[in-house]
Formats: sequence, structure tokens, C-alpha cells
Amino acid sequence: MKLPKEIEEAIEFFILKNIDEHPNDLIKFVMKYFEISRPTVTKIVNQMLQKKLIEKDESRKKPNYRLKESKIFKRYKLNSLEKNHLEEHVIFEESIKPLLSELGKNVVDLIDYASCEILNNAIDHSQGTDLYVLAKTNYKTTAIIIADNGIGIFNKICNDLNLSYPNQAILELHKGKFTSDKETHSGEGIFFASKMMDYFSIESDKIMFEADSNSENTYTYDNSLLSENDVHFTDLPGTIVYFNIDNFSKRTINEIFDKYATNEETPGFITTSIPVKILTFENGNLNSRSQAKRLMSRVENFRNVILDFKGVDLIGQAFADEVFRVYQNKFPKLNITTKNTTPIIDKIIKHVKG
Repeated sequence: MKLPKEIEEAIEFFILKNIDEHPNDLIKFVMKYFEISRPTVTKIVNQMLQKKLIEKDESRKKPNYRLKESKIFKRYKLNSLEKNHLEEHVIFEESIKPLLSELGKNVVDLIDYASCEILNNAIDHSQGTDLYVLAKTNYKTTAIIIADNGIGIFNKICNDLNLSYPNQAILELHKGKFTSDKETHSGEGIFFASKMMDYFSIESDKIMFEADSNSENTYTYDNSLLSENDVHFTDLPGTIVYFNIDNFSKRTINEIFDKYATNEETPGFITTSIPVKILTFENGNLNSRSQAKRLMSRVENFRNVILDFKGVDLIGQAFADEVFRVYQNKFPKLNITTKNTTPIIDKIIKHVKG
């Protein structure tokens, strides 16, 4: 019996949504869920294979279905001769954008912004000789890897700010507005790029910066597009940036800028959110004034700072006093707010403010 078109479309959508969890028993799973015959499901699956929505691994004895994926891999030289002719928007147009023709304009714009910001940083600051761009997409997700074999972003930030530990560089990236070249860079690119993606990471020297578009930092890392060869490719010295986004995301660039910037007569990047837990990497405790000073360094460049205490159970009185009394008195126009605090942290903050 021939199914109505809308029913077939519903089954196709169901398959696309569940194929990752049922690569080997896909037909049986769909049969049971919709209570339809094997020939009917097989016909729909074959149609999806012909439309190149999904693909089947013929090398295995058992059926192994997966979302059809497309990819582009390019390598660019960063030596002095070729580097001067590299432009991030040109790289985007030839190595990433051809995969995005089926995506909504808002998603293409988000990927464009994030990609060009990272490409520009690699070209201008990596001090490497090679730049690698890998773009992959399937029905659900688009993922980008941009890597170089340079000095490493965390080492560079440590050198520029005279930091003791590479982990401290991660804290500066979360704040935003850090740049070693104020004449040509605002220092806002990585911050905004990370907020535009569903998941965004930077790995260098076995240290990882992670961020996502969710204010509660529940990471949505989708590595389903990474194969064994791709993971090997990312094992490079230098810096590896990975980000992915849902192809059906409704997020827009304006939405992200409105959340962290202002539309007043003097527009600017005025709000930042800092995950305080990063400071606990040294000994697990947040007790000292020096840690507080490190946390609040450069924060006066913003109008609003949100301190996210997720994963932090306790802070010392000296730490709290430095942040919520000393620093606040020094910069009275700065609006310091907190979230994800425990009752004991709230009590300590209230005490030092009083």
C-alpha cells in the first residue's frame, strides 16, 4: 500500500533524527515504531539513499547506515610570500561556503563570522607555516576545524600578559577584549565567535578552551562528523579550533550582539560572562586575593560582568572581599552580578559587602 506523501516525509524525518543511534537496526527500528512492513521501510530507505540524504557502508556484513556527509579539506601556506596574499573571506568562500548551500542565511552568516575571525587570527598571529581548514556537513550538523602549526594561542597570550600558567590564558579568552595588536584587532572575535556556535573549542599544548551558546555552559559537543582520520589530522602542534552548529538553528548574529553589546549612541562590547571554576585548576580552592585579582584583571573594560560560580562550592573571605568590596569600590560604575552560587557563597558575598 502506498503511503501518503506527508507520512513518507514524516518517516524520512524520523530516520534522519534517529539514524545515529540505530545504524545497524534502522529498518527494524522504524518498522516497530510506525508498525509498518519491512518492504515499505526498505523502499523509503532506498529513496533516501538515492537522494543522498543517508549512506550505507557496504564493506560490513551487517547494514550500517549513517547520514550522508560532505567535506572539503584545504591546506594553505603561511610563509612570508604567500601569507601576504591570504585573505580570510577568500578562504571561507572556497573551503567552507560551498558546503552551506542548503542552510538558512542566518546559519551561513554565523559560520561565516566565526570562520573568518579564526582564520584571521591564524594568519596574523599564529607564527606558523601551515594552515589547515576542514569543513564537514550532514543533514543535522555542520562542523569546522581550523588548525595551524604555530606558537600556540595559549603560549602567545601567556607571553603577552606575562602569565604563569597556560590555564590563565583560558580565563582571558572567556573574558574577551584581549588582543596583542590593538591597532588591527579589537580582541572581541573569539568571544563572539564562541557564542555564535552550539559548541566551540580551542586546543593547544594539551589544554582546551570550551564555550557554547548556552549561558549555562551545558556543552553540546557534536563529534559525530569527526572520523578516525580527522582526529589524527588534528594532532598537530600549534592551535586547533573546532566548532559546530545545528543546521536548523534559529540563532542570529544580531541576537548575540544584542546580548553582550549595546545599541546606544556609543555601541560596544559591554557585557562579559566569566566561568570562575577555571581558577580552581591550581589547588581547587579560591581563597587568595591574588586569585581574585587575576579573575578581575581587565574586567573594568566592561560595563557588566557576570561571574558564573557553576562547579564552585566555596570561596574564601579574602577572595570575596577583593572582588565584591575592594574591586567594586575601585570601579563603582561596574555592574558585578553572580549566578550558580551556593548558599554558603551567597552568605560570604553578603558578609563582605556588608
